[in-house]
Amino acid sequence: MPETLRMDTAMLAAYVPYDAGYQPGPDQVALMGLRGRRVIGVAVCGWDPTDGRERAYAARLAIQVDAAMQQAGADGYLVLGYGPDGGDRALRLTETLTQALGRQVRDTLHIEGEAVAVWDPRHDWGPPHPLPDFTDQARRLGLDAPAASREEALGRFKPLAQPTYQRLGVEESEALTRMRPTERFTRVCRIIDADHAEGSTTPQDRAFVAAATSSSMVVRDATIAWAAQTRERTDFLVDSYRGAPEADRPAAASLAAASLMLGTGHSLSVGEILPHADITGPHAQLTRLVTTAHSLGASPEQLRRDLDSAAPAALARADAVFLGADSNPVSMPLPPRQADLDLGH
Repeated sequence: MPETLRMDTAMLAAYVPYDAGYQPGPDQVALMGLRGRRVIGVAVCGWDPTDGRERAYAARLAIQVDAAMQQAGADGYLVLGYGPDGGDRALRLTETLTQALGRQVRDTLHIEGEAVAVWDPRHDWGPPHPLPDFTDQARRLGLDAPAASREEALGRFKPLAQPTYQRLGVEESEALTRMRPTERFTRVCRIIDADHAEGSTTPQDRAFVAAATSSSMVVRDATIAWAAQTRERTDFLVDSYRGAPEADRPAAASLAAASLMLGTGHSLSVGEILPHADITGPHAQLTRLVTTAHSLGASPEQLRRDLDSAAPAALARADAVFLGADSNPVSMPLPPRQADLDLGH
C-alpha cells in the first residue's frame, strides 16, 4: 500500500480504482483505511438498501468495514461516494463512523465523473475539482490500469477457454522425481523470473512449475512465499492458473489465490479464483486457509511472515528426507493460528 505523505486527498481518490482493480460505479461507495501516512486497505461496496432505509443501511455497512479495518490498525478513514447520490451516501457513512463509532474521518469525498468535491462541515460541499492523473504513480507502484467495470475486472481472473500448456510428459515427470525439493524450487524461481526478465517461458516451463508445486507441499509453500514478494511473480502464477489444463486447474488455482492473498490481499481477484481451487485433494487445506483469510479480510503481512520464516527449514528437512538422511516424516509449515490473523483489506 502506498504511503500518503506525498498524496493529497484528490490523489488518494484517484488511487482507489487502482487498488480496487476497477472504476467504482455510480451505485458504489468506498472506505479507505489509513494508519498514519499509509493506506492499509480500501473497501469498495455496492449501495443497495432494499428496504429504502438508507441511514440504517449506511450504519450496517460502516460497522462491518470498520470491524475489519480496526483490527488492521486503522486510525482514520477517507470516505468516498460515487455518482449523483454519492455525496449523501458518503455523509451517512461518515456520520456512523464519527458519531456512533468515534472514528476519525479525515475527509469525505463526492466523486462524479472525473471530478471530486470535498465536504467542509462548516460550508457544505466545496467546489468540484478534476481528479488528478494517477498513471505515473501507478507505474512506480507497479499497479495495473483499472478495468472500466467490476465485471471487466473479474474477467481478468477467469480460466481461459483453451489451455496454454499441457501436463508434464512421462520422462520429464520422472526427472522431476529425481530432483531434491530445493532443486525443484530453484528451477521454479528461475523459470518465473526469466519470464519477467526475458519473456522466454515455454509451455514446457509452465508445465514444470505446475508439476513441481502440485507434487510437493514444501515446494508449493516456498513458491507462494517467494512469488508474493513481487507482482510479476504473482502474475505468472495467475496466468498459469488461467491457462492450466482442466485436470490441473484446482491445484494451480489454490497456488494463485494464495500468492495473491499474501502479495496484495486483493479481495476481488482472490474471490474470483477461489471457486476454481482444490477443495477435496491435497491442496484443500491451503484453499481453506486462503478462504478463511479472504472472508475475514485478513491482512497479508502476518500470513507472509509465517510462510517466509518456515520455508528455508522446511526445504532443508525435505531435502534430508529425500536423501535418506532423516527417517522422520517431513514437518510441514503450520498455517497461521486464527488468533494471529490481522484483519484488514
